[in-house]
Amino acid sequence: MGNFAAVYKVHDPILEQNRTLDRFLSKKILYRLYQDAIQRNLECSEQTDDPHANLLLGYYCYYGYGINKRDLRKSFQYYQRAAKQKHPTAQYLLYQLYVSKASSHKTWIKTVPPKQLAQLKIPMYVSSASNDICSSLAHKELKHRISTSTLWKKEATKLMYAKENLIEIDRDTIVQDKPILYNEYGYLLWILNEDKNVEQFQLAANYFKKAGDLGNPSGYYNVANIIHHVGSLIGKQADEARQYLFRAAENGHARAQFLLGYEAFYSKSSNNNQDNYNVAFNYLSMSSRFPFADTLCLLGQLHYHGLGGIRQNFTLAIEHFEKAITSIDYENHDGKILGHFLLAFMYEKGIGVENDYAIAAHYYAAAAKMNYSMAKCRLAKMLEKGKLPHSDIMLAVQYYQSVSDSNDHDAASYSYYRLGKLYWCDKFTNLHNESKANQCFRALQANYHFSSKINKTTTTWSDYHIGRMYQDALGVINNELSACDMYKCVIKKARGTYSIIGRHYMKKAIAKLNKLGYPVDDVLKAEPVYEVIVDTDTRTSPLTIHHSYRQSATPECLRIEENQVYEVDQ
Repeated sequence: MGNFAAVYKVHDPILEQNRTLDRFLSKKILYRLYQDAIQRNLECSEQTDDPHANLLLGYYCYYGYGINKRDLRKSFQYYQRAAKQKHPTAQYLLYQLYVSKASSHKTWIKTVPPKQLAQLKIPMYVSSASNDICSSLAHKELKHRISTSTLWKKEATKLMYAKENLIEIDRDTIVQDKPILYNEYGYLLWILNEDKNVEQFQLAANYFKKAGDLGNPSGYYNVANIIHHVGSLIGKQADEARQYLFRAAENGHARAQFLLGYEAFYSKSSNNNQDNYNVAFNYLSMSSRFPFADTLCLLGQLHYHGLGGIRQNFTLAIEHFEKAITSIDYENHDGKILGHFLLAFMYEKGIGVENDYAIAAHYYAAAAKMNYSMAKCRLAKMLEKGKLPHSDIMLAVQYYQSVSDSNDHDAASYSYYRLGKLYWCDKFTNLHNESKANQCFRALQANYHFSSKINKTTTTWSDYHIGRMYQDALGVINNELSACDMYKCVIKKARGTYSIIGRHYMKKAIAKLNKLGYPVDDVLKAEPVYEVIVDTDTRTSPLTIHHSYRQSATPECLRIEENQVYEVDQ
């Protein structure tokens, strides 16, 4: 998803309100999805007392998803069960139901005095964040409150000294808890080191390693994290962080497994991409015992394309995307949004399902309400093309204009293209305005120049629409050679990845080249050298670890800890 503000804006004073998206949402679809999710997780909870199933049931009860209304008591009970099983997300969410001051919004279960609340929350937040800093907001909230609240800093410091005393006593009764004790003590040394004392960081890293050596994979994961954040201060290199991340994954740390699977999925460091997808599938499958939305969404894409040693299966892809949108996600990740978007695209294009524009509109609208601008563009295009009942061209224009004024650079460029075409043609006489059309096309060119020259990257859809401008003389002089060059860029770029949207534009670009009579070069036309198995069989290959995955020089997987977002088309 784009991160960059549009550098050229064309804005009409039409106020876009998110409530207009509600007309496209289907309560029936939402109810079915959450009813299926509740039934599935109830079975897991009852049969195996699965901690993630208990977490999700608490989540559904808290928000009232799939039931008549929210049930805070049941939510508390399910969160409590998952928290007792050391699920890091549940450990945090459980104590969100405790507040120090009652409010009119009944989203709490119990009120306690501020000091008691801090004493309740801090140990549980430390347990959650020391397991994984991205499974909840525990890490961020602890850092914030320690830096702004004397009470919280005092209570956290007391907890650190209490754990230090337990370590010094070294009684036999606590030997079995040493891996957890060392990990939590190391974490407290880390977050309470506001002065950035090098010796304290080193001590924290040492205790993380001790925890890992004693069998707690979170310890190895935290060594990787602390090296990533302050490695230069403690004399540690990026390669060491990667090795500790591998050790955490090999010892069963779900987040470490996800990070390595994520990196392998998007890696361009190896010529043998099939090996990368095998690695991605294996790590993501292992990580899916905690099926966060991002994990499910990536697995869905592997099933969609038939990558990672499995057979292509659209039914399983849809199943994973549906599970993703009813799940909880890691912090700073967009698996729920991407799941909505990809489901919408499949229903819009009839990929693996019967074409259904109403269902597609539902999922696009849901993603748009979560501030994904490209989803709003796709919804606007369906309105523009009259594919929905009571399609409203002015609402489509309103959506395009709101996106063109957004901070999503790539989606803004697409909206300029759509607006330019609407103003250019005379299909809608009330919109025809060549001056406005030229403004929009210039805006698209300016944004494209910014992306290609400053950011050194462009999306397949931007390349494709610049090609269309040259081909159809939209705001520029007709130039078929330039159009063909852009279409070839689309094909080259899309063949280097398995982006669902990228592959869509690759097919469109090949069709345009053929229509123009410019043969697609053999190197562009050929499929990748590795095999993609296509079958409807749901069986997968046996799970194995592929150590042939080529690693990049720097720990890219760790960089997604901070504000990482997905590029659908990158």
